[in-house]
Amino acid sequence: MKKSALILFALAAMTLAGCAKAADTSPVQESDIAAATSATVTTAPAAATTTTAETTTAAATTTAAETTVTTTVSTTKITTTTTPAAKKTTTSKKATTVTTTKAKAVVTQKMSGTMYTNQAANMRKGNGTNYDKVTTLPMNTAVTITGKCDNGWYAVTADGKSGYMSGSVLSSEKTVVTTTAKQDSVSSQEKESGKVMYTGDYLTEVFDKTGQIFQNWRIPAGSKVILYSVEVVPYTDPGGQSGGAVEVAKISYNGKICYVDYAALIESKEEELSPLWKLSEEARNKNISQAEKDKIAKSIAKEIAKEVISEAGSEHSAQQLIVATQKTHDRIYEPYGFIHTEDDPQDWTAYSLFVAHRGSCAGHTRALGLVLDELGYEWEHINEDQWTHQFCKVKVKWKSKDRSKSGDYLYADTYTNIVTSNRSILEGDTIIDFNFSEEFL
Repeated sequence: MKKSALILFALAAMTLAGCAKAADTSPVQESDIAAATSATVTTAPAAATTTTAETTTAAATTTAAETTVTTTVSTTKITTTTTPAAKKTTTSKKATTVTTTKAKAVVTQKMSGTMYTNQAANMRKGNGTNYDKVTTLPMNTAVTITGKCDNGWYAVTADGKSGYMSGSVLSSEKTVVTTTAKQDSVSSQEKESGKVMYTGDYLTEVFDKTGQIFQNWRIPAGSKVILYSVEVVPYTDPGGQSGGAVEVAKISYNGKICYVDYAALIESKEEELSPLWKLSEEARNKNISQAEKDKIAKSIAKEIAKEVISEAGSEHSAQQLIVATQKTHDRIYEPYGFIHTEDDPQDWTAYSLFVAHRGSCAGHTRALGLVLDELGYEWEHINEDQWTHQFCKVKVKWKSKDRSKSGDYLYADTYTNIVTSNRSILEGDTIIDFNFSEEFL
């Protein structure tokens, strides 16, 4: 797990509790049609005996979003009159038969396109809530639209599954969930004990007290900051396991209060800046053309591809893709680590990732893409140059280790070091399951 993610969890543990609950998408029950029986008894004089039998039958058919209900009602009315002293009895009975069958979903309009879930929502086998659930998709999952039904439901495919989803849970764009980081305050005692320090590395993830990242905050290496306090905070990883402790520093930078990793601070400017930052700056500032940088990146990708073939063979497979993703990831992160930046166009290039060890998920995708090119894979750059997570969709036949699933495409990402058949794992801006790959045959 990334160190910055550990700080986030640690800060969250200091102040936050509770969890978000997915939207309730349980089936809505249809109203029952109940059988009715009534009886009336009256006494009245009569002069003759008369017997009348009358039968009425009514049939009604109701079509709901997901079912067809056929109702047959039969009413028999019998009237008998005897002597003047006898009782007149009128009996009315209603017998109801209810037959319920699930109608086949009818797609009335063929269409194609992509929409996104605006909440955690169910995909079902038919166009209504009483159909069985196929799967539940997280918010902001991309679904492919193949058709539309009269009742506002859509025929969709997602993550290799097909079904139907209500239009109310789908949107044309991703849902943006924003939480604004809030400025903390400094006590008078902290002000008195404040100590001048400097950042020994380029800090891209700066937090408030709750663990919320300040968007677009960057603190360059060598920047002067005021250190107010350091707190050793225990953290728990997403799986619920204790992960030790993190030293979190409360600082001010340009008059703003924030929290950073204490290990990133140095006592004076005379101290060495981090080897990673020095290496990154030297690589980024080389006076060579972009064409030359692209050539260098391609040569590195060729080296990685040779290592992959040596370890996993030359045949395309899920295992070979996992090895390619791992080795590309290692090349980017070694020997000193990786700096996440995304403000400069250089951050989106494979050269910056391979040589400067610095950049964004766009650069990660292009770096892995060069390796995939050398290995002869067909691949697609998902979410290319969009402000959301980017990764590779790779054409390769695969089968799960338990043989329950198979397919023709996998998703690979060197930023998180993940290979998966489930695209939704990599969608969105917050990914916590790093260094995870499914098990394939």
